[in-house]
Amino acid sequence: MTRVVMAVNNPGSNDYRVVKSAEVLVAAGHEVTVVGLAGAGHATRETRNGVRYVRVSLPTSRLALLPDLVPGGTLCWQRLCPPRAIPATDSPPVAASATASISPMARGLRQSLIERLRHLSRNFRPATSPLSVRLLFARYAHAYVPTLLALEADVYHAHELWMLESCALAARTRGARLVYDSHELEPHRNLDWCAASNARRIAYEERYIGDADAVFTVSPGVARALQETYHLDSVGLLRNTPWQAKLRPAPRGLRTVLALDAHTPLMVYTGLVTRHRGLELMLESLAHLPDFHLAMVGRAEPVTAAALAAQAQKLGVAARVHAVPPVPPEELIDFIASGDVAVIAAPDACLSYRYSLPNKLFEALFAGLPVVTSALEDMARFVTENRLGRVFPHGDVVALAAAVREVHGERARYVDIEQRRALCQRLSFDNEAQALRDCYAALARDIDAARGVAG
Repeated sequence: MTRVVMAVNNPGSNDYRVVKSAEVLVAAGHEVTVVGLAGAGHATRETRNGVRYVRVSLPTSRLALLPDLVPGGTLCWQRLCPPRAIPATDSPPVAASATASISPMARGLRQSLIERLRHLSRNFRPATSPLSVRLLFARYAHAYVPTLLALEADVYHAHELWMLESCALAARTRGARLVYDSHELEPHRNLDWCAASNARRIAYEERYIGDADAVFTVSPGVARALQETYHLDSVGLLRNTPWQAKLRPAPRGLRTVLALDAHTPLMVYTGLVTRHRGLELMLESLAHLPDFHLAMVGRAEPVTAAALAAQAQKLGVAARVHAVPPVPPEELIDFIASGDVAVIAAPDACLSYRYSLPNKLFEALFAGLPVVTSALEDMARFVTENRLGRVFPHGDVVALAAAVREVHGERARYVDIEQRRALCQRLSFDNEAQALRDCYAALARDIDAARGVAG
């Protein structure tokens, strides 16, 4: 049995890509532990569907980071202070913070203030951001490396760039294998960072990606870009598709929640409600679509939500705009299936966007919704080749409204039930993940062969 330790910079169990990847490997016979960040409502140690989750806390004192700021200091410090064993038993969830007891309005105001402070901090970042990047990676190394080493994995699996250094250091120390899952095209992300800061961040990927025995990513475009940028032999494709066998009915559908009848045209957006997602353009399109409603299903950043609410009021469409809280990913497909058109209006803000194949695209496909998307390269190709909907030029609100109207009026043209059923079966994550299973089977054979030689 191959011991796999994944690392991610969130609690892990709420990151659907991480959860699916871990559970696929458990089903293939591997032992999988996910190391994530501690937080309210999450146990320090727990087991879900055969996957063990261990959570760590980031240090709050910069003084504690001194060893991690020196080249080679993290591993030297671990040799001086060997990591302690991780208890085998699970632990109860961490109690929510005191803010959980305050009123929703007060909590919203508090979160809004935090978001505004974060926005202001970005404006002050250029002068000091390269150091800030180093401190951030040092915090991750300080928190994660001891636990990664204590777990003594055969394979360390880094989810996103933030975890790559920590997993690479652990793999070097343990003589283990390294897998890197790049969730974004890191050199070309949509971040408010100055050039020096971004260069420092990308230096970490350039330094450690060559250590990886295998690299995976989310779309063909990102895979090509990673290969060309880092001269990699190959990059595996692992798209963010739903796992069909794990989907379950939602207690109530979207129309029921919104109290809309079946004849009211309904556009659907799923995912994080934040900037640079084209949501402002969707609101503008409602002025050209007087009968349509728009449902935004997902967690909303308070500042963005407030700005969208103000825009909707100004446009006179507020009564037709609905903010809907997040739904468990296993229920989301059934939940949105009563909608009419899925809209993805993200701008061509960066190469990572241009090559994206986001969750929301596959959620719409599996829910049986036709798709209207902006002309982002990989997404436009997927929608066009599979006859799933229409593509409109970036930022063109009139073209967006026309595409929505056409797709809604000719829904049967874009929703071929048999074709979609076959496509969903082929793209279901348990099939999509065959490349991941094959990769780990090959790594396991190499590991077993090395153990045989050593024995």
